[in-house]
Amino acid sequence: MLKLIQAQGESYTLIDLLRASMEAISGINSVARGEPQASLKSGSALALVHAMAVQINAAIQKAYANLFEKMGTMVLSRLKTFAKTKRMAEITGKAERSMLIEFSGDSIKDVQRVVVELGSPVLRTSAGRKELADKWFEASLNTATPMTFPQYMAVMSTGRLEPITQRAQSQRLNIVRENEALLDGRVDDVRALVTDDHSAHIQEHLSVLDDPSVRMDNALSANTLAHVQEHCNLWVSADPVLLAATGQQAAPAPAMPPPMPMGAPMGGMPGMPDMGGMGGPQMGIDMSQQPADVQAVNMPNMPNLPPGTDPSVAEAAAQFGGATA
Repeated sequence: MLKLIQAQGESYTLIDLLRASMEAISGINSVARGEPQASLKSGSALALVHAMAVQINAAIQKAYANLFEKMGTMVLSRLKTFAKTKRMAEITGKAERSMLIEFSGDSIKDVQRVVVELGSPVLRTSAGRKELADKWFEASLNTATPMTFPQYMAVMSTGRLEPITQRAQSQRLNIVRENEALLDGRVDDVRALVTDDHSAHIQEHLSVLDDPSVRMDNALSANTLAHVQEHCNLWVSADPVLLAATGQQAAPAPAMPPPMPMGAPMGGMPGMPDMGGMGGPQMGIDMSQQPADVQAVNMPNMPNLPPGTDPSVAEAAAQFGGATA
Protein backbone atom coordinates (compact mmCIF):
# COMPACT_ATOMS: atom_id res chain seq x y z
CA MET A 1 0.00 0.00 0.00
CA LEU A 2 1.47 3.36 -1.06
CA LYS A 3 1.28 6.20 1.51
CA LEU A 4 2.27 9.52 -0.03
CA ILE A 5 1.80 11.68 3.10
CA GLN A 6 3.64 9.42 5.57
CA ALA A 7 7.37 8.60 5.72
CA GLN A 8 8.22 4.95 5.95
CA GLY A 9 10.71 3.68 8.56
CA GLU A 10 12.68 1.86 5.89
CA SER A 11 13.60 5.22 4.34
CA TYR A 12 15.57 6.23 7.42
CA THR A 13 17.19 2.82 7.50
CA LEU A 14 18.26 3.33 3.89
CA ILE A 15 19.84 6.71 4.80
CA ASP A 16 21.90 5.08 7.57
CA LEU A 17 22.93 2.31 5.18
CA LEU A 18 24.08 4.83 2.56
CA ARG A 19 26.05 6.79 5.19
CA ALA A 20 27.83 3.67 6.38
CA SER A 21 28.66 2.72 2.79
CA MET A 22 30.08 6.18 2.11
CA GLU A 23 32.24 5.98 5.26
CA ALA A 24 33.61 2.60 4.18
CA ILE A 25 34.42 3.85 0.67
CA SER A 26 35.88 7.26 1.58
CA GLY A 27 37.42 6.37 4.96
CA ILE A 28 35.93 9.47 6.58
CA ASN A 29 34.46 8.04 9.79
CA SER A 30 32.27 9.73 12.36
CA VAL A 31 35.25 10.96 14.41
CA ALA A 32 36.80 12.67 11.41
CA ARG A 33 33.44 14.34 10.66
CA GLY A 34 33.19 15.60 14.24
CA GLU A 35 30.25 13.34 15.16
CA PRO A 36 31.78 10.51 17.22
CA GLN A 37 29.67 7.54 18.12
CA ALA A 38 28.30 7.22 21.63
CA SER A 39 30.41 4.11 22.25
CA LEU A 40 33.64 6.09 21.71
CA LYS A 41 34.16 7.89 25.01
CA SER A 42 37.88 7.72 25.83
CA GLY A 43 40.43 9.96 24.19
CA SER A 44 42.61 7.00 23.19
CA ALA A 45 39.74 5.39 21.28
CA LEU A 46 38.93 8.64 19.50
CA ALA A 47 42.59 9.16 18.56
CA LEU A 48 42.84 5.60 17.21
CA VAL A 49 39.73 5.94 15.04
CA HIS A 50 40.88 9.32 13.71
CA ALA A 51 44.35 7.94 12.93
CA MET A 52 42.75 5.14 10.93
CA ALA A 53 40.85 7.70 8.84
CA VAL A 54 44.06 9.62 8.15
CA GLN A 55 45.91 6.43 7.23
CA ILE A 56 43.22 5.32 4.78
CA ASN A 57 43.23 8.69 3.01
CA ALA A 58 47.03 8.98 2.92
CA ALA A 59 47.21 7.46 -0.57
CA ILE A 60 44.49 9.77 -1.85
CA GLN A 61 46.21 12.83 -0.36
CA LYS A 62 49.54 11.75 -1.85
CA ALA A 63 47.95 11.38 -5.28
CA TYR A 64 46.35 14.81 -4.86
CA ALA A 65 49.74 16.36 -4.02
CA ASN A 66 51.39 14.60 -6.98
CA LEU A 67 48.73 16.00 -9.30
CA PHE A 68 49.45 19.54 -8.17
CA GLU A 69 53.21 18.96 -8.45
CA LYS A 70 52.85 17.83 -12.06
CA MET A 71 50.56 20.73 -12.91
CA GLY A 72 52.94 23.25 -11.31
CA THR A 73 55.96 21.76 -13.08
CA MET A 74 54.13 21.89 -16.40
CA VAL A 75 53.18 25.55 -15.91
CA LEU A 76 56.78 26.32 -14.95
CA SER A 77 58.04 24.64 -18.11
CA ARG A 78 55.64 26.69 -20.26
CA LEU A 79 56.71 29.92 -18.57
CA LYS A 80 60.39 29.19 -19.16
CA THR A 81 59.67 28.60 -22.84
CA PHE A 82 57.16 31.32 -23.72
CA ALA A 83 57.50 34.05 -21.04
CA LYS A 84 59.63 36.44 -23.08
CA THR A 85 58.22 39.62 -21.52
CA LYS A 86 58.30 40.62 -17.88
CA ARG A 87 55.50 39.33 -15.68
CA MET A 88 54.46 40.18 -12.11
CA ALA A 89 54.04 37.62 -9.35
CA GLU A 90 53.42 37.81 -5.62
CA ILE A 91 55.69 35.57 -3.57
CA THR A 92 56.39 34.97 0.09
CA GLY A 93 60.04 35.17 0.98
CA LYS A 94 62.10 35.07 4.14
CA ALA A 95 60.39 35.77 7.47
CA GLU A 96 56.97 35.33 5.78
CA ARG A 97 57.31 38.67 3.94
CA SER A 98 55.18 39.04 0.81
CA MET A 99 56.43 41.03 -2.16
CA LEU A 100 55.80 41.63 -5.86
CA ILE A 101 58.59 40.69 -8.24
CA GLU A 102 59.14 40.77 -11.97
CA PHE A 103 60.25 37.64 -13.76
CA SER A 104 60.66 36.23 -17.21
CA GLY A 105 61.58 32.88 -18.67
CA ASP A 106 65.30 33.60 -18.38
CA SER A 107 65.11 34.47 -14.67
CA ILE A 108 63.53 31.11 -13.75
CA LYS A 109 65.52 28.91 -16.08
CA ASP A 110 67.37 27.27 -13.17
CA VAL A 111 64.12 26.19 -11.43
CA GLN A 112 63.56 22.55 -12.30
CA ARG A 113 60.29 21.50 -10.68
CA VAL A 114 57.55 22.32 -8.18
CA VAL A 115 57.21 20.43 -4.89
CA VAL A 116 53.93 20.33 -2.93
CA GLU A 117 53.97 19.46 0.77
CA LEU A 118 50.78 18.68 2.65
CA GLY A 119 50.37 20.24 6.06
CA SER A 120 48.87 18.55 9.07
CA PRO A 121 45.07 18.76 9.09
CA VAL A 122 45.17 19.22 12.87
CA LEU A 123 47.04 22.51 12.46
CA ARG A 124 44.30 23.84 10.22
CA THR A 125 42.02 24.19 13.23
CA SER A 126 42.43 26.70 16.03
CA ALA A 127 42.09 23.97 18.66
CA GLY A 128 44.94 21.97 17.13
CA ARG A 129 47.21 24.99 16.91
CA LYS A 130 46.48 25.93 20.52
CA GLU A 131 47.24 22.40 21.74
CA LEU A 132 50.56 22.40 19.87
CA ALA A 133 51.53 25.83 21.24
CA ASP A 134 50.65 24.79 24.81
CA LYS A 135 52.77 21.64 24.59
CA TRP A 136 55.76 23.55 23.26
CA PHE A 137 55.36 26.17 25.98
CA GLU A 138 55.29 23.56 28.75
CA ALA A 139 58.32 21.78 27.32
CA SER A 140 60.32 25.01 27.02
CA LEU A 141 59.90 25.88 30.70
CA ASN A 142 62.62 23.35 31.60
CA THR A 143 65.10 24.80 29.10
CA ALA A 144 67.48 27.77 29.28
CA THR A 145 65.48 29.67 26.64
CA PRO A 146 61.74 29.48 27.44
CA MET A 147 59.17 30.10 24.75
CA THR A 148 58.32 33.79 24.42
CA PHE A 149 54.87 35.29 23.96
CA PRO A 150 55.52 36.37 20.31
CA GLN A 151 56.63 32.82 19.50
CA TYR A 152 53.51 31.42 21.18
CA MET A 153 51.25 33.72 19.18
CA ALA A 154 53.09 32.88 15.96
CA VAL A 155 52.46 29.15 16.46
CA MET A 156 48.86 29.87 17.47
CA SER A 157 48.11 31.94 14.37
CA THR A 158 49.99 29.96 11.72
CA GLY A 159 50.60 26.49 13.17
CA ARG A 160 54.19 26.57 11.90
CA LEU A 161 57.13 25.74 14.15
CA GLU A 162 59.74 27.90 12.43
CA PRO A 163 59.57 30.67 15.09
CA ILE A 164 60.66 28.08 17.69
CA THR A 165 62.87 25.65 15.80
CA GLN A 166 64.56 27.97 13.29
CA ARG A 167 67.62 28.62 15.48
CA ALA A 168 68.09 24.95 16.38
CA GLN A 169 67.64 23.80 12.78
CA SER A 170 70.09 26.37 11.41
CA GLN A 171 72.70 25.34 13.98
CA ARG A 172 72.20 21.68 13.13
CA LEU A 173 72.58 22.34 9.40
CA ASN A 174 75.72 24.40 10.05
CA ILE A 175 77.31 21.56 12.02
CA VAL A 176 76.48 19.07 9.24
CA ARG A 177 78.02 21.34 6.59
CA GLU A 178 81.16 21.82 8.71
CA ASN A 179 81.55 18.05 9.14
CA GLU A 180 81.25 17.62 5.39
CA ALA A 181 83.88 20.31 4.82
CA LEU A 182 86.25 18.66 7.32
CA LEU A 183 85.87 15.29 5.56
CA ASP A 184 86.52 16.92 2.18
CA GLY A 185 89.63 18.69 3.50
CA ARG A 186 88.15 22.19 2.99
CA VAL A 187 89.60 23.69 6.17
CA ASP A 188 89.07 27.29 4.99
CA ASP A 189 85.29 26.71 4.92
CA VAL A 190 85.18 25.85 8.63
CA ARG A 191 85.33 28.57 11.24
CA ALA A 192 84.23 28.72 14.87
CA LEU A 193 82.50 31.79 16.30
CA VAL A 194 81.95 32.82 19.89
CA THR A 195 78.16 32.69 19.34
CA ASP A 196 78.20 28.96 18.47
CA ASP A 197 76.80 26.31 20.77
CA HIS A 198 80.28 25.02 21.58
CA SER A 199 79.17 21.91 23.48
CA ALA A 200 76.98 20.74 20.58
CA HIS A 201 79.68 21.57 18.00
CA ILE A 202 82.35 19.66 19.91
CA GLN A 203 80.16 16.57 20.31
CA GLU A 204 79.12 16.50 16.64
CA HIS A 205 82.59 17.28 15.25
CA LEU A 206 84.10 14.44 17.26
CA SER A 207 81.74 12.06 15.44
CA VAL A 208 83.92 12.61 12.37
CA LEU A 209 86.74 10.80 14.19
CA ASP A 210 84.55 7.76 14.86
CA ASP A 211 85.44 6.49 11.40
CA PRO A 212 88.68 4.44 11.59
CA SER A 213 89.69 5.55 8.09
CA VAL A 214 89.58 9.20 9.20
CA ARG A 215 91.73 8.43 12.23
CA MET A 216 94.37 6.90 10.00
CA ASP A 217 94.46 10.08 7.89
CA ASN A 218 96.77 12.40 9.83
CA ALA A 219 95.64 15.53 7.98
CA LEU A 220 91.91 14.95 8.52
CA SER A 221 92.27 14.03 12.18
CA ALA A 222 94.57 16.99 12.84
CA ASN A 223 92.18 19.44 11.15
CA THR A 224 89.22 18.09 13.11
CA LEU A 225 91.03 18.25 16.44
CA ALA A 226 92.27 21.76 15.66
CA HIS A 227 88.72 22.92 14.97
CA VAL A 228 87.50 21.29 18.20
CA GLN A 229 90.29 23.06 20.11
CA GLU A 230 89.18 26.34 18.53
CA HIS A 231 85.72 25.83 20.01
CA CYS A 232 87.27 25.00 23.39
CA ASN A 233 89.31 28.22 23.41
CA LEU A 234 86.31 30.36 22.46
CA TRP A 235 84.14 28.64 25.06
CA VAL A 236 86.61 29.32 27.87
CA SER A 237 87.11 32.98 26.91
CA ALA A 238 83.44 33.71 26.10
CA ASP A 239 81.56 36.47 27.89
CA PRO A 240 79.26 34.95 30.57
CA VAL A 241 76.50 37.35 29.51
CA LEU A 242 76.68 36.02 25.93
CA LEU A 243 76.63 32.43 27.15
CA ALA A 244 73.53 33.12 29.25
CA ALA A 245 71.78 34.89 26.37
CA THR A 246 72.38 31.93 24.04
CA GLY A 247 71.32 29.36 26.65
CA GLN A 248 74.78 27.86 27.18
CA GLN A 249 76.54 26.77 30.33
CA ALA A 250 79.88 28.24 31.32
CA ALA A 251 82.94 26.22 30.37
CA PRO A 252 84.07 23.73 33.03
CA ALA A 253 86.78 25.12 35.31
CA PRO A 254 90.24 23.53 34.98
CA ALA A 255 91.33 21.11 37.69
CA MET A 256 93.19 22.77 40.62
CA PRO A 257 96.32 21.22 42.23
CA PRO A 258 95.78 19.53 45.62
CA PRO A 259 96.19 21.81 48.66
CA MET A 260 99.51 21.79 50.52
CA PRO A 261 99.28 20.00 53.89
CA MET A 262 99.83 22.12 56.96
CA GLY A 263 103.37 22.01 58.34
CA ALA A 264 104.87 20.35 55.25
CA PRO A 265 108.28 21.67 54.15
CA MET A 266 108.21 23.78 51.01
CA GLY A 267 111.01 21.77 49.50
CA GLY A 268 108.86 18.64 49.62
CA MET A 269 106.14 20.06 47.34
CA PRO A 270 106.50 19.47 43.60
CA GLY A 271 107.34 22.60 41.70
CA MET A 272 108.30 24.58 44.85
CA PRO A 273 111.91 25.61 45.63
CA ASP A 274 113.74 24.20 48.63
CA MET A 275 113.76 27.02 51.14
CA GLY A 276 116.59 25.37 53.05
CA GLY A 277 118.84 25.64 49.99
CA MET A 278 118.19 29.39 49.83
CA GLY A 279 119.88 30.02 53.16
CA GLY A 280 116.71 30.19 55.23
CA PRO A 281 115.09 27.71 57.62
CA GLN A 282 112.67 25.15 56.28
CA MET A 283 109.00 25.72 57.11
CA GLY A 284 107.57 23.50 59.82
CA ILE A 285 111.00 22.74 61.45
CA ASP A 286 111.84 23.99 64.93
CA MET A 287 115.43 25.22 64.63
CA SER A 288 115.88 25.35 68.41
CA GLN A 289 115.66 21.54 68.49
CA GLN A 290 118.42 21.08 65.88
CA PRO A 291 122.12 20.58 66.72
CA ALA A 292 124.31 23.66 66.71
CA ASP A 293 126.22 22.61 63.60
CA VAL A 294 122.96 22.06 61.68
CA GLN A 295 121.67 25.43 62.86
CA ALA A 296 124.81 27.08 61.62
CA VAL A 297 124.40 25.51 58.19
CA ASN A 298 120.70 26.36 57.86
CA MET A 299 120.92 29.90 59.20
CA PRO A 300 121.95 32.70 56.83
CA ASN A 301 125.37 34.36 57.22
CA MET A 302 125.03 37.16 59.76
CA PRO A 303 127.02 40.41 59.35
CA ASN A 304 129.91 41.26 61.68
CA LEU A 305 129.01 43.21 64.79
CA PRO A 306 130.43 46.70 65.08
CA PRO A 307 133.26 47.36 67.58
CA GLY A 308 132.16 48.15 71.11
CA THR A 309 129.08 45.85 70.99
CA ASP A 310 127.68 44.81 74.37
CA PRO A 311 129.27 41.45 75.35
CA SER A 312 125.81 39.94 76.11
CA VAL A 313 124.60 40.83 72.61
CA ALA A 314 127.76 39.40 71.04
CA GLU A 315 127.31 36.17 73.01
CA ALA A 316 123.68 35.81 71.88
CA ALA A 317 124.67 36.42 68.26
CA ALA A 318 127.40 33.81 68.46
CA GLN A 319 124.84 31.20 69.64
CA PHE A 320 122.81 31.72 66.43
CA GLY A 321 125.81 31.47 64.11
CA GLY A 322 126.47 35.21 63.81
CA ALA A 323 129.95 36.70 63.46
CA THR A 324 131.66 38.37 66.38
CA ALA A 325 132.90 41.89 66.53
